[in-house]
Amino acid sequence: MEERLEERVAKMEGILEQVDKRLGNVEAELKELRGEMRGEIAGLREEIKEGIAGVKGEIAEQRDEMKEEITGVRGEVDKLRDEMREEIAGVKGEVDRLRGEMKEEIKGLREEMREGFQRIDERFQVMDERFYTFMKWIIAALIGSWATLMAAILTLMLK
Repeated sequence: MEERLEERVAKMEGILEQVDKRLGNVEAELKELRGEMRGEIAGLREEIKEGIAGVKGEIAEQRDEMKEEITGVRGEVDKLRDEMREEIAGVKGEVDRLRGEMKEEIKGLREEMREGFQRIDERFQVMDERFYTFMKWIIAALIGSWATLMAAILTLMLK
């Protein structure tokens, strides 16, 4: 039995040696894989850093281009604003000029209307005087006719 036990122990030692060799191989492969992974990860990190740096560079370029465009647009807006101010000033001047002309025209029309009303007043005064004179003549004629008629009536009554 001892022999068997020794055989078994020997077998077990053989098996353990094989397992130890295999574990050594697995450990070596793991170290190698870890090394490769670390190398690849380091490479990926570098690629990512380069990509980020490239994107940052592109963003900076885009930002600079946008700043230039914004500056250009601001310049155009300022130019247009100045042009509009000049145009508005011109229009205000034209409006003021036209307002002055309109005031003068209105003054002239008022004067013409005053003169027209004065002429109408003068004509009405002349017509009033003529009507008054005409009424005097009619009254004088009526008084004369009345007096003649009364005289005739009186003569007829007294006879």
